[in-house]
Amino acid sequence: MATTTGLSDAIRLIGAAAMAPAATIRAILIRVGATGTYGPAYATAYPGAGSFADEVASGAGYTQGGATLANRTTGVVTGSYGWVDFDDPSWTVAAGQTLAAIAVGFWDATNSRWIGWVDFGGTKSVTDPGSFTVNLPGDGGSGCFRC
Repeated sequence: MATTTGLSDAIRLIGAAAMAPAATIRAILIRVGATGTYGPAYATAYPGAGSFADEVASGAGYTQGGATLANRTTGVVTGSYGWVDFDDPSWTVAAGQTLAAIAVGFWDATNSRWIGWVDFGGTKSVTDPGSFTVNLPGDGGSGCFRC
């Protein structure tokens, strides 16, 4: 008989499905020149629009507080993960403006906790006309959040 160590697919799917099923999840852009360090150990609460020093300022199509993620989908276990996905958050860049950011943070507004961060690997910017879209991993098994 062979035994392997790990979680069952059923538990992975339960973990993914349990990730804030009725919560409001917001995508919050991090400004160019941010001074904070954001990652798994960051536990400071989001202080709210206008008081998070490293959030992109309101304007150019962005409003502090970020965008609410829509159309939550929980997928089946694929590979080693159960996953949750949402539509890609997007901001329409205002006429004659440029919207720039270095990262996005995901905030669970219902339960007051950070979920995670995605570093863009440099400055991402869009100038009007255009949309600043954060392309979340698709539901081909990876999803936006994996358990």
